[in-house]
Amino acid sequence: MKKTIFYSVVFFLYGIMTGNAGDPVRIKNFREIYSSYASITGVGADDVEIQLVFNNIKDRLPKYGIPQEFNNNTVLAMIELSGYFCKKAIAREENQTHGERLIFSDIDFTRGPSQFSDFLISRISQRLAVMFWLRDVKQKEIEVMNSLFAKSTSAQDDSIDALKNILQIMCANYASSMAFLVK
Repeated sequence: MKKTIFYSVVFFLYGIMTGNAGDPVRIKNFREIYSSYASITGVGADDVEIQLVFNNIKDRLPKYGIPQEFNNNTVLAMIELSGYFCKKAIAREENQTHGERLIFSDIDFTRGPSQFSDFLISRISQRLAVMFWLRDVKQKEIEVMNSLFAKSTSAQDDSIDALKNILQIMCANYASSMAFLVK
């Protein structure tokens, strides 16, 4: 009898702490988001600048990983944090050879955004989807990214800084999406 009461209390407390224990939808909590970004981008979790950003925004990220914690502040915090991770990854990869790069191996960092073709955007989209979403990108998603790229490139000049800005936008877009957040 005591064992039954003990297990009932444990399961009750688990249900309270995790929201609806029967809810199959879970989202990443703040620790999982941070470690996933570090692992995916290859940027060290011990980076001082990123730790500072994380400490400033972690209260806006999900604490327990329950869907009720998801709100606009969560999205904005993820965009901010992923933007820093992506920016650091781009800066690192800019100085690496094609074979050393993890994310943007198809990018020529000596040219601006004029190098983007639908094919190149599709390849980048595919790589980012596999890295952040753990699945292949769908054709409709590629079309959306091509449209986003067309708008982004038309609003920028053909400089290397513009290239890095566009790559950061694309990377952060995949990293802050629901497909990344939902477990």
